[in-house]
Amino acid sequence: MLLIGQPIGMFALLMAVAGDGVRETLTSARRSLAGRAGLGAAALVLIVGAVLAGGRVRGAVPDAVWLADAAEVVPDTYPRLDRTPPLLGLVNQAGDTIRWDRFVGSKVIVTFGFGHCETICPLMVHNANRVQEKLRAEGEEVPVVVITLDPWRDTPSRLPHLADQFMMGPGGHVLSGPVDEVNRVLDGLQMARQRDLQTGDIIHPSLVYLLDETGVVAYGATGHAPLIEELLRRL
Repeated sequence: MLLIGQPIGMFALLMAVAGDGVRETLTSARRSLAGRAGLGAAALVLIVGAVLAGGRVRGAVPDAVWLADAAEVVPDTYPRLDRTPPLLGLVNQAGDTIRWDRFVGSKVIVTFGFGHCETICPLMVHNANRVQEKLRAEGEEVPVVVITLDPWRDTPSRLPHLADQFMMGPGGHVLSGPVDEVNRVLDGLQMARQRDLQTGDIIHPSLVYLLDETGVVAYGATGHAPLIEELLRRL
């Protein structure tokens, strides 16, 4: 699911990086015949990308093959966001109130998920944990922060269970809080999502943010472990 969702995840990442400009461009494009044709072609590219990614899943090709040398695959021009994150004051699985200044001096992996998700969320968190463990083995501690997309069900009292479910290691934080406050943080991070009011499930892309040691959102990325690792090494 993570690989199949990558084309759509990349679109969500583009929206996070340059959302206002993309929205204005899409609005203008819909006004002309040529623009509508272009949008149709772009949609076709997304569909084809998803199909090709599905082939990669069926082939079960490991990360080491697809990104054998991430430093060569990720261009030097990969855009930095350099964006100030929204104010944070959510609770983790230990009952501690977590704010960004807790992590100043460390790089941070920020990703998203929810407890009832059985597809993309466990993979995203697993990849973040993989990178954390690899860098820890090299002597660098990089906290992993997972912000719930489902504060209606992932209440603070359920966070210890959710942390176990996600197999969070030392330096791992699963965050929740009042619904309005969680949604404010998610909106501030431009995390696209849609909640099914009947089932409570959340549709969302694979999206990871990387904070630098000053607490600035430096990069956005899909939840692919080699990409996360390479971008962290650039900070």
